[in-house]
Amino acid sequence: MTKRNRIIAGVLALLAGSGLALAGSSGCEGFGRGHDSYGHGGRHHGPMLERMIGKLDHHLDLSDQQQQSLQQILEQNSENISNHRQQRRALRQQGLLLDPTSDTYGPQTEELANKVAEMAYDQAITMATVYKQVSEILTAEQREEMRELMENRLEKMGKRIKQWEQGS
Repeated sequence: MTKRNRIIAGVLALLAGSGLALAGSSGCEGFGRGHDSYGHGGRHHGPMLERMIGKLDHHLDLSDQQQQSLQQILEQNSENISNHRQQRRALRQQGLLLDPTSDTYGPQTEELANKVAEMAYDQAITMATVYKQVSEILTAEQREEMRELMENRLEKMGKRIKQWEQGS
């Protein structure tokens, strides 16, 4: 998959409202992760957002107003999405530090699982909200094109998951 397609796919996965769609997606590496325009540290979301908007504009032929609205939506939600990512990372680290021989391992694992479930719920709501906001600024034709792009992305992801499961 080309870098261009990975970026588009990542944006579409983000907009699809599914945390699972983001899992393993290299298409939106810089979004919300504190990467600069080169994918390195820092807190500059601008260049990545501009590329994401540019890719959607390429496929959906966005008007100037739509581009501005899309940028505003993504900027408003990037901190929340970044927080979700940081929380997931912290929970993974906590889980790795648990002692499986401890008497409290079971209850600690359950507590972490409950936190993960709550976070997944919050993330799904956030992503659905972003998807709804983006859908509202698009025309009916653009929404249909975006839906098709997302379906193609999910199909490709499904194929990669099958290949991975089969050990190919």
